[in-house]
Amino acid sequence: MHTPFAPVASWLPRYFQGPASTWKGRVARDAIAGATIGAMVVPQSLSYAAVAGVPPAHGLYADLQVVYPFLGTSPYLVIGPVAVMSLMVRATAEQAGGGVLMEGSVEWGRYAAFLALLVGLFQILMGVFRVGSKVAKHVSHTIIAAFTASAGILICSTQLSSVLGLKACKVASEIPGGRPTSCSFASKIFHALTLSGGGDAKTAFIGFNSIAFLLFARSSFLKELLGPQRAYLTRMGSLAIIAAGIAYAWMTGSCAEQGGSLSCVGYLPPGLPGFYFPVPPIPVVGFWQLVGILRAIVPLSFIGYAEALAIAKSAQARYASRELVAGNLQNAAFPSGDVDEDQELVALGACNVWSSLFQGFTVTGSFSRTAINADSGAMSPISVLFAAGVVVLTLLVLTPVMSLLPKAVVSAVVIVAISRLIDPEEFAKLYRTGDRHGCAVYLSTFLATLAFGVDAGLCLGIAVDSIEKVRRSLRQFMTKRISRALSRQFSSGSLSA
Repeated sequence: MHTPFAPVASWLPRYFQGPASTWKGRVARDAIAGATIGAMVVPQSLSYAAVAGVPPAHGLYADLQVVYPFLGTSPYLVIGPVAVMSLMVRATAEQAGGGVLMEGSVEWGRYAAFLALLVGLFQILMGVFRVGSKVAKHVSHTIIAAFTASAGILICSTQLSSVLGLKACKVASEIPGGRPTSCSFASKIFHALTLSGGGDAKTAFIGFNSIAFLLFARSSFLKELLGPQRAYLTRMGSLAIIAAGIAYAWMTGSCAEQGGSLSCVGYLPPGLPGFYFPVPPIPVVGFWQLVGILRAIVPLSFIGYAEALAIAKSAQARYASRELVAGNLQNAAFPSGDVDEDQELVALGACNVWSSLFQGFTVTGSFSRTAINADSGAMSPISVLFAAGVVVLTLLVLTPVMSLLPKAVVSAVVIVAISRLIDPEEFAKLYRTGDRHGCAVYLSTFLATLAFGVDAGLCLGIAVDSIEKVRRSLRQFMTKRISRALSRQFSSGSLSA
């Protein structure tokens, strides 16, 4: 049983129980796992910052997560920026900003931090009153699957311009004097296919070769070639291609900042972020823009929570049983199945508030990092602290190097990573089993998200799912009433006869 709102007080004493060799072994396992996920955090942070539209350094700031180990109840869950949340932050900033905010600007970053603060406070409030787990049940697995797949396609479409070296697809703002806003999904695809933004051969060469390398790095052929003992090297594909991209830009002087034609990440402020209480950028936020932010809090809060909770529970069920088989569970700080739904909501909310106070943006549980964390032998959330240490080292030492990273490489990392979210098998399974309700919910969510955006797609999916459930309930209710009425008539008729 966890101590309410302070689970660390329950598991930390168990963590250091036993002889020194035992708890030192736990620390060693957590350090290895933390260093492993810390190595992949840097490229992912820069990639998801690009998806969210915030300055690149803000992605690293959002990954300085040191709160979850004190408030979380999963030994494996890793909190940080993820694809779907980043896309929703971008969409909210575009809609609520009214074409006034410029993507990648300081004001855009402040907008994202302010949104993370509101989401975090809302999640904490729901967790305190223990309503999160009840409400999250209304967002079904089918809705999440369809929403994730369509969001993955939308994210990939936002990265096409960077891979091809095109100017970003923009449309004129409806506000007089406002900045151009992002195109629709269909317009982005047309923009890329027709090379409407000009294109750059060197950028396209780097982008497509990066995608090809990353696909090869994650292929089963390479895993078989390396063997099980060296299969972990396949996880280093992102780091390898980032290092190669930086080396190429440095040796050839191809970055635009160096006088070349290649678009690179550019200046990253060195050092750790200062404390900043997020407030909306007052000069560009009006009443309706603020209403747009408030309207986005609910889907961001629930989608983030549902995703984090599903990842935490699946990891606990899978890897805790592994420790039991290996005879290590008695040495672990967390018993099997000990994930508290409402406490996880409080922990996630606190992580979002922490992220906002240091110029980050909305975060949630990361599936890939959590899996790697557990696979690497993590024993407790202390591994997350080691991962944060890698981010701190990057901010203190490596920012001049990371500024030379070509944006085409960053977009390639995003596209290949996000392609895993686009899984048609979920819909195929619904179709094969003849689940018409599931197919209707999936298609409505998927198509509406592509056509109208993430908020509309999610709302329509929930609406269709709810309507179908109500229809089924009414049908069952009417069937029972009719059956009872016929039964009574039959009984009275048989009696009169």
